[in-house]
Amino acid sequence: MEVPTWNGNFMGADIYKIPQPIPIDLKYSVAIVCNRMREVNTMNQRVMETFASRQAYQTINGHYIPIINDGFTDESSMDLEKRKYYVQKYDFTMMGFLIDENQFEVSPSISRTIQMYEVDQRPIKRPQKKQDPVQPQIIVLNYPIENVSQEYFFEYTCNLNYQNTVNIISYSVYINDQYYGDDVTIIQINTDDTLKIDVTKLNLGLESEISFTQVLI
Repeated sequence: MEVPTWNGNFMGADIYKIPQPIPIDLKYSVAIVCNRMREVNTMNQRVMETFASRQAYQTINGHYIPIINDGFTDESSMDLEKRKYYVQKYDFTMMGFLIDENQFEVSPSISRTIQMYEVDQRPIKRPQKKQDPVQPQIIVLNYPIENVSQEYFFEYTCNLNYQNTVNIISYSVYINDQYYGDDVTIIQINTDDTLKIDVTKLNLGLESEISFTQVLI
């Protein structure tokens, strides 16, 4: 057995502690006022194409924030004695979250560590190293008859891209029991997250499944 060796290791980064975000729904309206119907038709086309599935996404600080189209109303003035104008009003709901920066905790990390190690000549059985998942990989959640909820635990950070469903009308996504969105096509997963997907089946008497392509980050 060799004499223990001391090794100094210097580090300078800070440690940030951030509280769990609070989910909120922000409702707002967008109105377009114009003198010609063609502008209204152009705006209607863009809204319908963007919200073809009633839901779209906006990337804010690297996070996918879902926005739901709650409908639209026509408030145009068609009085023949006044100047004609068109007003189209669109209602939206943004499913965001709140983070209070005053609750952030910053503490210095270890500025210096002292390590001691020794070498043993005896053979040691080492546990098998955990293999990283193959990339890209297909993840399939199966739903037996009358079962509409499944969970999946992740030991790594990745993105899940929607691929296919069987006997499923729609589905709702939860991460660590926090609502994430309905019928989303991209799901961001962090290390040690638990993914839960509740589905609405076309036929409760049959098995169902939903599959995603996993991309490690």
